[in-house]
Amino acid sequence: MVTQIEEETGTLPANLPRGVPPEVAAANLDVQAIIAPRLTMLMEIANSFLMTIIESMDTVPYGIRWICKQIRSLTRVRLLHCTFLQTLTSGLA
Repeated sequence: MVTQIEEETGTLPANLPRGVPPEVAAANLDVQAIIAPRLTMLMEIANSFLMTIIESMDTVPYGIRWICKQIRSLTRVRLLHCTFLQTLTSGLA
């Protein structure tokens, strides 16, 4: 976004500096407007992916199901201090 504005106008407005921390960028309304549809699309893709896996669970080999169960268990241990919703949004950092 910053590069596009700079190419179009030749300079950056004072309210759009380069190299800001992610928290500052996320607070910008223009950035939020760009991210919102992308986030919606990403959630739709992820939900579709998960529904495909869940619907075909009977055909997935036992070994793959066991690996998934182990990943779930390890994730719960690693993110013990987080709520369920936080584990979906925070990653493993």
